[in-house]
Amino acid sequence: MRSKPVTGGNGDRSTDAVIVYVMRRMRAPLITLIVVLSVSLLGLVLIPGQEPDGTPWHMSFFEAFYFVSYTATTIGFGELPYPFNAAQRLWVTFMIYPTVIAWLYAFGAILSLIQDPVFRHALLESAYSRHVRRIKTPFHLVCGYGDTGQILVRTLSQENQQMVVIDIDQGAIDELRIEELKLFVPGLSADAAKSAHLIKAGITHPYCHTVVAITDDDRANLKIAISSKLLNPKVQVICRAESKGIEDNMASFGTDRIINPFNSFADTLEVFLFSAEKFRLRKRLFDCYTNPKLPQQVAQGHWIICGFGRLGQAVYQRLASHGLPTVVIEANRPVESLPEAHVIGRGTEAVTLMEADILHAAGIVAATDDDADNLSIIMTARELHPRLYLVGRQNVRANDALFDAAAIHMRMQINRIVANHATSFIATPLFHLFMAQVQARPEPYVAGINTRLNNVMGEAEGDLWQLNLTVDDAPAICRAIANGQTMMIRHLIMDPWSCVVTRPAVPLALQRHGTDEVVLMPELTTQLAAGDSILLFGRDHKVCLNSRFSIEAVEFMLQNERAAMA
Repeated sequence: MRSKPVTGGNGDRSTDAVIVYVMRRMRAPLITLIVVLSVSLLGLVLIPGQEPDGTPWHMSFFEAFYFVSYTATTIGFGELPYPFNAAQRLWVTFMIYPTVIAWLYAFGAILSLIQDPVFRHALLESAYSRHVRRIKTPFHLVCGYGDTGQILVRTLSQENQQMVVIDIDQGAIDELRIEELKLFVPGLSADAAKSAHLIKAGITHPYCHTVVAITDDDRANLKIAISSKLLNPKVQVICRAESKGIEDNMASFGTDRIINPFNSFADTLEVFLFSAEKFRLRKRLFDCYTNPKLPQQVAQGHWIICGFGRLGQAVYQRLASHGLPTVVIEANRPVESLPEAHVIGRGTEAVTLMEADILHAAGIVAATDDDADNLSIIMTARELHPRLYLVGRQNVRANDALFDAAAIHMRMQINRIVANHATSFIATPLFHLFMAQVQARPEPYVAGINTRLNNVMGEAEGDLWQLNLTVDDAPAICRAIANGQTMMIRHLIMDPWSCVVTRPAVPLALQRHGTDEVVLMPELTTQLAAGDSILLFGRDHKVCLNSRFSIEAVEFMLQNERAAMA
């Protein structure tokens, strides 16, 4: 972690802006109030009074200020400290009206200022900047708090990950403020594509670990990625990109992770249809989709793709690469841009689906950008061919209930895919290296991994987590290694007080410190070194990790092991 902050020049500008704006708005009321009070005070101090015994006396400035204060604010405590004479009462009578009016004028200006949207936004910006500056732990800057951002923030909050949010929509930030999250997440309504707003959101903060650009605007995400890499080259940047051009542009200047939900879903569908064991493993470890059936249950036949946009083209390329016959239904694109096997139409009508020979099809993909059309396609196709495998694209999260009722076999939820991938990149980056190597292995090898998971876990669900053997994440283990103790993977899933493996867990991958080497399915007896990263899958990982145990517990475990071996 960097020890010195990278100065971005924002300093206390938010606080200064609030003060300047207040002074600008309150200048006339304050001047009026000061002048009226000053004249009133001066008159009370200069006009002589009289004590009960007839001795002349003069008010002090403090006594005059005290009297004018409670008189002008209509409180009224009487004539203090002595009854006034005629001259004093005449002066008070002359000044009471302008002082009350001046106070009301100032008070009204204050109420107007409080209700001013500009002032309220300046106050929120100032509070936001203070919260960001006070963060003393690594945090993630989330740009975009739409459906995807809400899922991501809620998930990371459950993992005690500190976040900061910026979104151009004030309504989204208002939703963040009323969201019941495990941790407080400061939010700012501003355009994250502007570097000044990114600086205010903490891009140059020494503890800023990750920038996640997941707005629904590819150009904005590209600007955020460029700005982040220029302002803080050491920060990790995760971006959402839905077009090939933007994705290539992001990759050209070193964006760490690029999430294309259409390609991700198309890849999963490809694995689903042609690699049963790999899909079974992916579904168990990283389930982004709604209850898809196993590949063996899909009938033989051609596939129909309704909509030849970004998703339709990605799916078509995957199916065509395996020689699977595919018919495309599209109404809004030039005929020359469509594959040879195509039907002009929307796919919502039975006649169009019949023209695509739906009765002999194996499956259909409703891939348009309109949820109503996709649901209509699914319902019409089911009526024509009840045994058809149904794949549907859901664009709006608010339609969850409708798609649940439609009982689609495999559903593409763009927001969920992006949020889950971003979460895994942040929490378990080793998982994607693991899956990349698994994808290159033959099916029998992957079947062996599934068998091992079943032997240890059964059919029970589990958690995927990554442990980095650093002083911050695993102080007890790092100390033991530094003292020459032998630490093995099995020590990570043992109860240190009983020295037995009590929690079912399977090590999936081991990455050696400072190298790109990833060891798949390492044995429990594999020796660990400081800086290693281990990916595990199991239950109750928050309980079983020795990284959270005390140094005394780890030493007790190692001593018991040595005694047992002796």
